[in-house]
Amino acid sequence: MLNISGCRSLRIFGRHRRQYTKQIARSLNYILNNPKCFDLTQLCVVKGHHCWLVHVDISVLRYEGNLHDACSFAMKAALSETKVPALKVTHDEETNEVSVDVCDDPYEYGVLDVSNLPVLITVGQISGVHTVDTTIKEDSVTLARITYGIKPSGSIVYMNKDGGGSLDLLNIRSMAKIASDSGPQMNELLIKKIQLSKEKQASWGHASERLLFDNDNFV
Repeated sequence: MLNISGCRSLRIFGRHRRQYTKQIARSLNYILNNPKCFDLTQLCVVKGHHCWLVHVDISVLRYEGNLHDACSFAMKAALSETKVPALKVTHDEETNEVSVDVCDDPYEYGVLDVSNLPVLITVGQISGVHTVDTTIKEDSVTLARITYGIKPSGSIVYMNKDGGGSLDLLNIRSMAKIASDSGPQMNELLIKKIQLSKEKQASWGHASERLLFDNDNFV
C-alpha cells in the first residue's frame, strides 16, 4: 500500500495524483510477485498448508521528485530488515494435521533474501535530453518517462511508460541502456547502506541474524 495523504507536495499532480500512486503500487507489486525477482518459496512454512503473507506499506511524507525509484529503494531496504519469527512445525500423523507455533524467543528469527530483488530506475526525456533521478521541477516538465525494473545483474525485468509525450525506438533503446547501466550501481550502493545499518545494529548488542532456511528446513 502506498500512502501519500501526508504529502502536500504531491498536489502538483492534481486529479492525476491517485492514478500516479496506483501506477507506482502496480510497479512495486509486479517486481515483488515475480518469482524471477523474489524467491517466493522462502515465504513457505508448510507446503500446501501455511505461508507468510507480506504487506509493504509506504508512507510518503515529502516529495522531491523521482518517487518511483525512491519507493523501490525503500521497499528493498525494508524487506532486507524484515525479521521473520522462528516457527515450530509439528505434524500429527494420525490426524494429518499440521500445527505451527511461534518461537517464544524474540531474537530467534530468519531474514528474507532480497539480493536479487530489482530496483526501479526511471529515465525521463526533457527537450531531447535523457535524465535520471529527476527533481520535482524536472518532473513537472518531463513529457515522457520510462520506469525500468533493473536486477543487480543489469537485466531488465519490467518496463512502464508514463507521460503523454511520444518516444521513438532509438530513444527507448538509449533510455534502456542508461537504466541498465545505472541499476546495478544503485543496487550496490543500496546494499552497502543496508549492510552498514545491520553492522550498526549488531554493535548495539542485537542477536546475530539466522538464515530463514537451514538444510531445506524452516528455522
